[in-house]
Amino acid sequence: YIVYIDCDDYFVPGALPKLAAELRKDDGLDILMYDYCEVDGCNGSVRKACFYSHLPICKMSGSEFMQTQPVPWGPCLYAYRRLFLVEKNITFTEGVRFEDTDYALRCTVEAATFRFVPLVVFNRTIYAAQTTKVSNDSNKITDLFKLAERTRQLAADTAKSDHACGEAVMGHYRFMFHTNVTRYLWRLPAGDIVKMLRTYRPTLPQPDRMMRLCAKHPVLAASGLIAAKPLLAVAHKIYSLRKK
Repeated sequence: YIVYIDCDDYFVPGALPKLAAELRKDDGLDILMYDYCEVDGCNGSVRKACFYSHLPICKMSGSEFMQTQPVPWGPCLYAYRRLFLVEKNITFTEGVRFEDTDYALRCTVEAATFRFVPLVVFNRTIYAAQTTKVSNDSNKITDLFKLAERTRQLAADTAKSDHACGEAVMGHYRFMFHTNVTRYLWRLPAGDIVKMLRTYRPTLPQPDRMMRLCAKHPVLAASGLIAAKPLLAVAHKIYSLRKK
């Protein structure tokens, strides 16, 4: 089995033997998902002890899990059977940013067997400034839209053999696109907003009104977003202060 961990995170003492014991219970299990603890990078205090203790612990297919449960986008939350990755030819997309998200989604879709165990395996360290922080970085915002496109393609490919699972993946795409527009895109200059919405127009049909507008009238949608920039900036500032 293969597990991943970020360079600034660390395994909980004694967690790996417990994880190995869980894997021995299910010979041939494709993916075992586990939990983590969030700690402050400055003082080491616990910010949140666990995140997924509410999930069911019964074994199911990855497709069923995708359709019924929240699927975390971080590969660090899963133990992957090595031969499963080899047989399905699952690798990280090269030369892109945020590649861990579509990797985790594809692994879940492809898994014949999937199980969650309420075991905290690692501590995730949170700092004020992290590499994944988007801020006003136009390259990172563009890469977020590229990630959404890769997720949309995964949804389309999955739907060819498993329509319900493909729709579940499409839900992740819709969430990504909506978040990209409302949380990040407004931070760019007006010309870049127009270009981004023209380049990454959603396909129709879409149940989300905002996404339908972006699909049919990207320039109009961009104009509305540009007009709302002052309000969105104030809302973002209030949100940031409340988080502190």
